[in-house]
Amino acid sequence: MLLLAAIVVMLLRSKARLQILLGGIGAIAATAVLILFNNRLQSLVSSLLSGRGGSELLIASLLDIRADRLG
Repeated sequence: MLLLAAIVVMLLRSKARLQILLGGIGAIAATAVLILFNNRLQSLVSSLLSGRGGSELLIASLLDIRADRLG
């Protein structure tokens, strides 16, 4: 816990680092909100955490890449 506090203090010394820290926290919060309100993402995250959904994520990313190249 003390190490975490020391890291936060070190990050807050610079304005640029503070902006990076706040941006990271905002990105994590936005991702959490997306997962909370999207049933497909909820099932994907729960299956990834249980070790069942790696192939679904791989297939979805491959299809997305393929669709970008075609369209």
